[in-house]
Amino acid sequence: MVRPKSSEKRRALLDAATAAIVAHGLGATTAGIAQGAGVATGSFFTYFSSKTDLLNQLYLELKAEVAASSMDGVPQGAPLREQAYHVWQNWMAFAVAFPEKRRALTHLVLSEEITPETRAAAQEMAHDMLHFMTRLRDHGSLRDAPPAFADSVINALTEVTMDAMIREPQHAAQLCELGFKAYWRAIS
Repeated sequence: MVRPKSSEKRRALLDAATAAIVAHGLGATTAGIAQGAGVATGSFFTYFSSKTDLLNQLYLELKAEVAASSMDGVPQGAPLREQAYHVWQNWMAFAVAFPEKRRALTHLVLSEEITPETRAAAQEMAHDMLHFMTRLRDHGSLRDAPPAFADSVINALTEVTMDAMIREPQHAAQLCELGFKAYWRAIS
């Protein structure tokens, strides 16, 4: 008889994988991840067919979580700058609240283990955020820039702001505001 899968064990494995990737990079072992989750190594393969499968599932979950958190409560119908500030604040708050998830996602984004199908699925799940970011990019000074270049400029500003907010939590609110001003100037 096949035992039903436990959503708690799957969650524990994903959380342990996040911590292991932060600590050891993408070379983290399945045994180490299972140990971090408090499950037997053999149980790992009950939930994921391989380490690559786990990495792809974790990538999807983290990308969906960032997108949902960033777009939460966007004031529809408000001026674009107000909407952009709302998304910016949500995005920064997520990064500060979950620095391990952000760091793990940074590794996963660059990983060759993430399949084109998984990347496409992540884009589909983050459709609202990607559409909003495209609206911002097309709104201002980066509208004629190659999309990859414009996205890199925007990502650089967000990463610098997130790093500063995490490094100096006593000044996080001020740094969030300053980062947004630079971001808005870059895209408007």
